Amino acid sequence: MILRDFLLSGVVVSTILWQTSKTFLLPSTPPAPTPSFTGARFPPPTPRHETVEWAYTFDVHTNAFFPLYLTLYLAQLFLLPVIQKNNWLCLWVGNTLYLAGFAQYIYGTYLGLSALPYLAHTTLLLAPLLPLGAAYVVSLIGFRVAPWFLAVYFASS
Repeated sequence: MILRDFLLSGVVVSTILWQTSKTFLLPSTPPAPTPSFTGARFPPPTPRHETVEWAYTFDVHTNAFFPLYLTLYLAQLFLLPVIQKNNWLCLWVGNTLYLAGFAQYIYGTYLGLSALPYLAHTTLLLAPLLPLGAAYVVSLIGFRVAPWFLAVYFASS
């Protein structure tokens, strides 16, 4: 469970975030050099092109995974008798639980990477919220997300 849910997904998500941040979130032009001061004792710092480390994206995944863990592991455990019932209110509770968990994860990754001052256009990291919200609205027609995830998760292989 820990290996698959946290570490394996963390390696995959961190690698995707790392490549995405290197490709799309770094500014295309390096920062402008600071004007030199004549007679300064120390030369001005040279501008450098910053990059995002893979370990930092794994740390962002770790911080974003904790609210997801609390929502989809702990809260779902207590709400399992409600989620397993077959009526629309229980469908809404289960689907909203998964929407909240994944939305918290996406927002947590956005907060982690937007804290870096040299990244541009970090709001693109919030783009997965649009299809997530659309899938949530469509799922309210009758697709029960929680029982499906539980059946896939605990299926015997």
